[in-house]
Amino acid sequence: MRAANVLLARRVDLAKYPDAGHGRIVSRGRVSPIYDSRGASLPKPHSPRRPADNLERAIALHEHAIEALEAGQLASAERSARRAVELYRLAEGPAHADVASAIFELGRVLELRDDLDQAAQCFRRSRAILERQLGDDPYVARLSIRAGRFLGNVLRAQGRYADADRLLNRALAESVARFGRRDLETAAAFNHLGMLRKYQGRFREAATCYQRATSIVSRSPERRGQAAATLAHNLGGLDHARGWYARGEPHARRSVALREALLGQDHAVVAADVAALAALVEGQGRFEEAAELYQRALTVFRCRLGRASSEVAFTLAALGLIGNYVFYLLGVQHTTPANAQLLIQLAPLLMALGGIWLFGEEVRAAQWCGLGLLVVGMLLFFRDQLAAAQAAPGYLAGSAWVIVGAIVWAAYALLQKQLLVRLGSMQILLLIYVAASLVLLPFAHPSALLRLDGLHWAMLAYCALNTIGAYGAFAEALAHWEASRVSAILAATPLLCIAAVALVHLQWPQLLAPERISTTGYVGAILVVAGSAAVSLLGRRAPR
Repeated sequence: MRAANVLLARRVDLAKYPDAGHGRIVSRGRVSPIYDSRGASLPKPHSPRRPADNLERAIALHEHAIEALEAGQLASAERSARRAVELYRLAEGPAHADVASAIFELGRVLELRDDLDQAAQCFRRSRAILERQLGDDPYVARLSIRAGRFLGNVLRAQGRYADADRLLNRALAESVARFGRRDLETAAAFNHLGMLRKYQGRFREAATCYQRATSIVSRSPERRGQAAATLAHNLGGLDHARGWYARGEPHARRSVALREALLGQDHAVVAADVAALAALVEGQGRFEEAAELYQRALTVFRCRLGRASSEVAFTLAALGLIGNYVFYLLGVQHTTPANAQLLIQLAPLLMALGGIWLFGEEVRAAQWCGLGLLVVGMLLFFRDQLAAAQAAPGYLAGSAWVIVGAIVWAAYALLQKQLLVRLGSMQILLLIYVAASLVLLPFAHPSALLRLDGLHWAMLAYCALNTIGAYGAFAEALAHWEASRVSAILAATPLLCIAAVALVHLQWPQLLAPERISTTGYVGAILVVAGSAAVSLLGRRAPR
């Protein structure tokens, strides 16, 4: 375990990247020996059969990867970590703990570079190697627990909350059993679990986890170190999620101050703290100050992390939402509101199925039954509406446009869930609406607005304000709930639409024609709603 000094003999901190819950090992310079629990130097095992030059080179590259990561030089850190893995394998074999240590470091880099799938693979491989060598070695045990925590955190970032819950609870139990309730590893486990609880919307449990972690850290040398800064960041983030902006601001300012003293102003981790502070300031209506803080953070992110990954996801999400609006409006021109709302119900269904496919959620027999109900319901509704289709030649074409709108909306929703790892919901919507304005401007005819009367102006204003409120609420829901739970709430929309059309026609019959739906059509609509909700909700595991 000679090379393990690179990783295991360094002190543990809670997080490398705030509110993403990474573990962090802080370099204190090159350390040759590893140490036992009393601080005594352990002998360095060495076999003359090992290629010493490969081993020495691997150690040097591993240390460089850690140092580059500390400095925010992610491309350099990734190259060094990958080469270190190769050389460790040549020198010590593929199942050695040093290989697992370097793979773990590579996973940290990939996670920061937004390559979550590859990062998860690294943490799984590292953990699998280490679990075969656990024994009584505390260093191997510590790294194994940490790999599990990091894997759980990546799954949380991917929206796979049930899997993350299982891994993080296991990591916490293992840490308490191995190292006790006052060890920093246990504090890190509480921190990760608190983050998961925040994203699940279980705020009280999140606060309890953070408080327990803070209690441990406050009694350790880390009380003014990275661990304390990370917990301050996360406490501020929790208050932001609860809408307690003024209460969260002192936590965020403490996080920035602690981290700047440790890393300097131009580090990506400090930029994340500054962005979190900006969100809290913005929530209190101090927009100019918030804009300055956002710009400061954005400058560092562009320099340290690059633009490509989040910009691609944002571009696709913007195109998805623009397409949804355009295709849906084209469809509504040729079909009825109830039919359009029933067909657009495919959107939350596809969102739920996409979450199952992309985020690895378990598919249960009850969900397939729900899908069957939805298909049967749509067939019944369409059969009821065939007469309308014969009377209106554009009815089928309008239905097709709505279906296309549902598909692109589901893509937008899944992409937005990933963007929420990096940006706030309001920031995402602002950027998307600005992009939509620019894209659709060449096709707009502003002079048509002059022909609107007062009633239609009021309707247009309501649609604009409702869009902002509805999509803002939707984005916040995605930030705190699983995609499947959000889609289940949306399943009730067609019935609400049918009821709204009936009420408006009853009150103002000249404004809106009634829906012509028979008993068969209503049964079909109810089955569609029930089936969509079943696909979404019955895939959730029972909470622990």
